Amino acid sequence: MEDGRREQGRNRMSQRERERRAYRRRRAMRRRRTIILSVTVLLLALVCAGVWLGFGKDLLQKARGGNSTAQGPVNQDQNSGQMVSEHESSQQDASWGDTQLSEENEDGQVSNGNEESQGNLPSFDENGEETEDRAAQQADLLEGLYSPYAVLVDLASGQTLAERNSSDRMYPASMTKIMTAILAIEEAGGMDRTVTVPYEIYAALWEEGASMAGFEAGEQASVEDLVYGVLLPSGAECCITLAELVSGSESAFVEQMNQKADELGMENTHFCNTTGLHDADHYTTASDIAVLLQYALKNDEFRNIFTKHRYSTRPTDQHPDGFTFYSTMFQSLGDGAVTGGEILGGKTGYTEEAGLCLASLAQVNGKDYILVTAGAPGSHDTEPMHTIDAKTVYSRIGERGL
Repeated sequence: MEDGRREQGRNRMSQRERERRAYRRRRAMRRRRTIILSVTVLLLALVCAGVWLGFGKDLLQKARGGNSTAQGPVNQDQNSGQMVSEHESSQQDASWGDTQLSEENEDGQVSNGNEESQGNLPSFDENGEETEDRAAQQADLLEGLYSPYAVLVDLASGQTLAERNSSDRMYPASMTKIMTAILAIEEAGGMDRTVTVPYEIYAALWEEGASMAGFEAGEQASVEDLVYGVLLPSGAECCITLAELVSGSESAFVEQMNQKADELGMENTHFCNTTGLHDADHYTTASDIAVLLQYALKNDEFRNIFTKHRYSTRPTDQHPDGFTFYSTMFQSLGDGAVTGGEILGGKTGYTEEAGLCLASLAQVNGKDYILVTAGAPGSHDTEPMHTIDAKTVYSRIGERGL
C-alpha cells in the first residue's frame, strides 16, 4: 500500500513538471512571436519613411527643375554623406574631363559647370525617372594608375568618362604614328601602291636608336605593308618612307600633320617629326590623342590594321618569302582579355622623356572604349606599366557594367 501511494505521488509530480515545462515553452513562443511582430512593424515604418522622403525629394527636384541650369556631376562622397578634403574633392571632379564643362541648359545657353550647386538631389532622365548617378561609378575608374596622364572615352558618343591631367602637355613618343598612319592611308594614293625605301634615312635613325620594322634600304614595299610597319612594330623607316611618298619630304609631311591636328581641334598639339622621337617642341595631350584616335578609327583600313596582332609582308627581292612583324602592344599585353570583353588594339610609345605610353581600343560589355595613357614609369626592359593600366581600367568598366 505504501509503495502504491509513493508511485502515485511521483506520477502526480511528473505530470505537474510536464505541465510547467509545456507552459514555459508556450510562453517562450509567445515572446518570440511578439519580438518578430515588433521588428516587422519597425521595418515597415522605416520603409514607409524612406518612400515618403524619396517622394519628397522627387517633388523638390521637379519644383526646382524649371529654374535650374545643366548640372555637372555630383561629388560621390557628398552623396554618401561623407566629408572629403578639398584636395580629394578636386581629384574626383577632375575625373570628369573637359566634356562636362560645356552643357546646355533648357534655354540653349552654355553652362561652364560653375553654377551654384543644387545639393544632393537625385538625377532624373527625360521621362522624369530617377537614374543612377554615373559619376559615382566613374569617379575612380582611373584611380591608382601608374600613368599620370590618362583619358577614357566612350567611342560611340565621344563622351569623356574619366580623365587625369588629360589637358596637360606631354610627349607622345610613338603614339605620334597614329597621325602618320592615318594621313598615309588618306593621301598615299592607294594601299597597293609601291615605293622604294630610301637608303639615306637609315644612318640618322640608327643614331637616334629608333625602332624599326625590318625593311631594308632599297626594298620595294607596298603602302599597305608600310602602314602595318608603322602601327604594329612601330617602324621609323616606314614613317619616313611614307612621308616622302606623300609629301616629298618628312618636313613637308609634318606640316600636313599639324594642319590635320588643327582641323580636328587638337589645340594643344604640335608635331616636329613623323616618328615621335624626342623633341622639346613635339608635344600633345592625352585628350588630343583621344580625338585623333576617334577620328582614325572611323577609317576601316586604319581600324583593321590597328587591331591586328601580327602581319606578314608581301615577297620582295630582299625578302622572297616576306617577313612577319608583331604588334608591340600585344607583345607587352599578352592576353587581351579583360572583365566583360577584350582589348582589340593599340599603339604603344616610349622615350625616356615620354615614359611608357599607350593609345588603345577595347570592347567591354558590347561597347567600344578608347583609353589613352602616358608617362608611366619604366622602359622596354621593365614591367609594362602602360598595358597594366589598360587592363586595370577596362576590367573596372566590365565589373561595374558601364
